[in-house]
Amino acid sequence: MNKKIRIAYLLLLIGGMINAQGIEFFHGKYEDALKKADREKKNIFVDVYTTWCGPCKQMSKNTFTDAEVGKYFNENFVAIKLDAENEVDSPFFEKYQASAYPTLFWLDSKGDILDQYSGYMDPKALIDRTNVALKTNIMADYKAAEHKWNTEKRDFDIYQGYVMKYVNKLNRDQVFPLTVEFFEGLTEEEKLSQEAYGILMMFTRNPEHNILFDTLLKNWKHYMELVNNDPEAWRRMYTALVRKIAVARAKKDDEAIEQHLKFMEDLNWEYKDIFVESIDLENLINEKKYGLAIDRMFELTEEYKDYPFLYKQYFYSLVVSGYFLNDNVNMEQANKLIEFTRRNAKFKATQESMLYMAIAYANKGDYKTGYEYLASLGFYPKPMLSNAIYRFVKLPNPKKEFPW
Repeated sequence: MNKKIRIAYLLLLIGGMINAQGIEFFHGKYEDALKKADREKKNIFVDVYTTWCGPCKQMSKNTFTDAEVGKYFNENFVAIKLDAENEVDSPFFEKYQASAYPTLFWLDSKGDILDQYSGYMDPKALIDRTNVALKTNIMADYKAAEHKWNTEKRDFDIYQGYVMKYVNKLNRDQVFPLTVEFFEGLTEEEKLSQEAYGILMMFTRNPEHNILFDTLLKNWKHYMELVNNDPEAWRRMYTALVRKIAVARAKKDDEAIEQHLKFMEDLNWEYKDIFVESIDLENLINEKKYGLAIDRMFELTEEYKDYPFLYKQYFYSLVVSGYFLNDNVNMEQANKLIEFTRRNAKFKATQESMLYMAIAYANKGDYKTGYEYLASLGFYPKPMLSNAIYRFVKLPNPKKEFPW
């Protein structure tokens, strides 16, 4: 190879390396990125991430490094990464918020939002989504929706079109107070609608006495008739009234536990006893009093047999407590748990209930039957459980072993 050919080859190689470098993210403060974008008449692309976020790392590794993505973004955007936890004081977060990670923001050169998206995207999807974002103008649409909210009679369409579509993206802290304001203006008849119920169910995470949670409890029986006693509604109420204790315990927040127990004590609701007794059962599981807990699981599901959603809630709590990682298996308990999961599956055969049966059989040492149930998951409808559940049981993780 002569000298000229070698030089040409090196230039091509260097050129290829440059083109393959991906997005050149701006290293500096957000306010400086704004100035740069205004000066260069470019839009702004913001990747909001956290250090622990798996999809964030995958996008940084596989998407942002793509040559075509790099060329497209470097020519049209000032791109910047912002750590949602360690750069929380950035002026960006005074204006915009992310509820999931990664959340990607497309802004104009003045810092006004064009669009946003949460979740992982491969290179092609990112470019396609960006083309959509550049044709969108959330801020203009937001101001139009805000005008309707302030000047017209508020109905469910206006609520959805303003609060959930735009405020939920641009100013999440205002969603709750605006929803309270909206419900204060509804008639009693409007509060009984399925639209009202759908909104109320979005605010069960932190139960407290306010117009939203009180309306939900007051009309619960009516709402359950509307949704055919949907087990998912009961599950969400269980999460709100029972699992809140487990969340506070994990955070070692004794004050939050005490406040919630006081809330439950003062609660005036016809279904209160189901959840109070379930809290007592969860305490037995947390204290590793498994023999008492398993017997109590049977007693409560028999006492409240009209509420079969309790089966999978109790079994899930037993799983995440680490019970099935114990090498010293109590065979009497193992047989009881097989029966318990069978009752759960008879109520509703889903991927979740089949996995519970697999766990129960494997716990007894009958891996053949356990694997047969595990292999059947795909033949049953959702809900299914996340891969995180497998770290609490002695079963292989199919998605990890066979990700395709």
